[in-house]
Order: sequence, then C-alpha cells, then structure tokens
Amino acid sequence: MDLDTLNAIAAEPGPESETLPEVLDASPAEVQQAEQLFTVFFQILGAASPKVRDYYPPQQIRAIAEAWVPVAQKRGWDVGGWMRDFGPEIALGFALLPPPVLTAVLGKLVDWATGKDAEKPKEEPAPAEVAA
Repeated sequence: MDLDTLNAIAAEPGPESETLPEVLDASPAEVQQAEQLFTVFFQILGAASPKVRDYYPPQQIRAIAEAWVPVAQKRGWDVGGWMRDFGPEIALGFALLPPPVLTAVLGKLVDWATGKDAEKPKEEPAPAEVAA
C-alpha cells in the first residue's frame, strides 16, 4: 500500500464502541504523587546500581509518572494502597538482600534490559616465556 491509501484508511471513522475506555485526565497532584513514588523507587535502585541513574533522569521519571496515572486510573491501581498494604514486606525484601547482591542482580537486570553485556570476556594472559 502506498502512503495515500494508508492516510485514507486512517481518516475513515472507526466503529463506535461502548466498551472502549475514554482517555482519563491526570491531575497535576496525581502526577506529582506518582513522580515522587517513582523518584524514590529509582533512587533505591540507583543506590544499588548506579547505571539506573543514567537511564532514569528526572525528566524521564516525570514522563513515566505522566503516562502512569491514566493507566493506574483505568486499571484501578492504587499505589498508595499497595504501599500501605505491602510496605513492610517491600522494606523487608530490601533489608534481607545484602547490598552487594542487590547491586549485582540489579546491574545484570539493567544490562539485560538495555542490551548491554554485563560480563565482557576476560582476556587470557599471555603465556609466560621461559628464559633460556
């Protein structure tokens, strides 16, 4: 198909459906609350694996929060409720993992998620020459 055909198809009205959810508006307060939550989350991950800080700067966290709120509203997710219900268990999980283990695991997850090889092959040492 050529571009004109695709544009014509896109311009045609689609079928109306009562089951399609309407786009939910995110209030600035909801976005700010989600942004604070994600900031804390990524600070914890960043303390364990500094690479996380490179991938999630403040402007990226803000974009995640803005995208998160409508999805959370649509699905009925209540992050504040999760923290109220599971906060002690989450804290226990972080407390049980020694920082080096947490750092190693998160580092490997970040490398895997970004497609970077965490373990580069080690170069074999050159064989020692025997002195005559």
